[in-house]
Amino acid sequence: MELEKLIPQIDGLFSKWDTTYSPGCALALIQDGEITYSRGYGMASLEFGVPITPQTIFQIGSISKQFTAMAIAILAVEGRIRLDDDVRIYVPEIPDFGKTITINHLVHHISGMRSIGEVNTIAGNRGDDVTYMSDYLGLLFRQRALNFEPGERYLYCNTGFAVLGAIVQKVTGLTLQQFCDQHIFKPLGMRHTRFQESHRLVLPGFAQSYAPLDDGGFEREILPHGLPGSTSLLTTVEDLLYWDREFYTGKVLGKAVIDQAHETGILNNGQPIDYAFGIHINQYRGLKTVKHTGSDAGFRAVLMRFPDERFTILILSNLSTSNPEKTARKIADLCLADKFTEPLPEEEKLQPISLPVEKLEPYTGLYYHPTADAGPGAQVILRDQKLTLDLGEGYALVPLTDNLFYTEGLEDLKVRFGKDETGKNSMSWLVDGEWTLYPQIELPQDSKDFSAFCGRYYCDETETYYTIFERGGGLWVKMGRQGEFLLKPFMADVYALDVATLLKEPVAFKVAFSRKNGQVDGLYVSSGRIKNMQYEKL
Repeated sequence: MELEKLIPQIDGLFSKWDTTYSPGCALALIQDGEITYSRGYGMASLEFGVPITPQTIFQIGSISKQFTAMAIAILAVEGRIRLDDDVRIYVPEIPDFGKTITINHLVHHISGMRSIGEVNTIAGNRGDDVTYMSDYLGLLFRQRALNFEPGERYLYCNTGFAVLGAIVQKVTGLTLQQFCDQHIFKPLGMRHTRFQESHRLVLPGFAQSYAPLDDGGFEREILPHGLPGSTSLLTTVEDLLYWDREFYTGKVLGKAVIDQAHETGILNNGQPIDYAFGIHINQYRGLKTVKHTGSDAGFRAVLMRFPDERFTILILSNLSTSNPEKTARKIADLCLADKFTEPLPEEEKLQPISLPVEKLEPYTGLYYHPTADAGPGAQVILRDQKLTLDLGEGYALVPLTDNLFYTEGLEDLKVRFGKDETGKNSMSWLVDGEWTLYPQIELPQDSKDFSAFCGRYYCDETETYYTIFERGGGLWVKMGRQGEFLLKPFMADVYALDVATLLKEPVAFKVAFSRKNGQVDGLYVSSGRIKNMQYEKL
């Protein structure tokens, strides 16, 4: 790899952010344990004109999980915990779900616990509300059911890592920050790394996070929480060099701990998964990868390691619409071009094309999947002669072929139209490398009689009320501080709750009304990471 010759192309990938009027990214390329190239692009603070540098501090979202998991690995190797211990030994406030949940289940996202961030949304709380770990744990302690039996399947869940942080504190008497500072950060020389335990923390060099506005400007993305465990680690690309180096040497943490951190999970049926201790172990174009991404408020991040090539790409961003993982893959395509054993995926080679309206019209309709993790589905409509994934907030579908599209603003979400095994029209979403098929269904009858659904509903697990009411010929729900939302019908008694604008991603919650003796007696709310949260009709 002749890096110097590639630098203009690498810099070109960040050109749209490399200005004094845009947020941006910090980049570091690591080869054989040394930074071979690092640079900042764009601004850490638009308000005060502070540019991003390799020393800029970012919140790295879920990349934080590998530090929590490493703390657990240290305790396991030291014999202070066992990975097959029941978590209620350490956190007895966790409800007895009738099934044992182990530390191993939490580490590998196979516990079946509901993801507490989405529970918080369902509870009617806003994303910009000040939230503490005690608030999230309080919601957890009131849960009465799991999404599935522990070990039955993999489903990414922030709750588990919040509990792991609590276990570290229970066992050691130290907060997760204190433990990691003593055993990881200081020994490795990570002088600018710490968990953000409070949203009020003032830290010199800390970047502000931003989201774009329609008029071309930006707004600050509020980060009103400190949630060590699942997220909230603050660091720099330069500090992460020392973290990356340790995965090869084990000089500080020890080989046994590093080996433990690479242990992937196994489901009850013996099927292995690619998730280890806060890291995905997978491959890209035939080369082994160890990676994780992060997303919180306007922060986006990726740590992508090619261990056999001893090459790592770090990108930390303060712009909500950036896509560090996609950019990291493009950098890898340049830097490891002579190492790959598999070609670039065909879909990645494609460029946007134009399709006439008559080619787009057959794809319009309602698509539904009753249990898909990516959400229940969506309506596809034509808007301004563009195919649009409609979830209240519309996401334009940009054609790459006659039937393959990417979602504008979320280029990694691919949508493909075709036929299912019965010959019925279908739509498939590509999420996290997997296609999920959504059959097309008939648009439900436009009923104007919503009287059976109207009323108040209560959930003691969230301690919140929903009010279902009719307005303007549609069915609406009032969700606490979230506000009022139109319920979009999928089929009899099943509606989509549009939270796209809340979560800033194309996902909808499903609301399914239940009946007893023909009368509506409650509803169940589901999302990608929550299954069947029950509200009883009062």
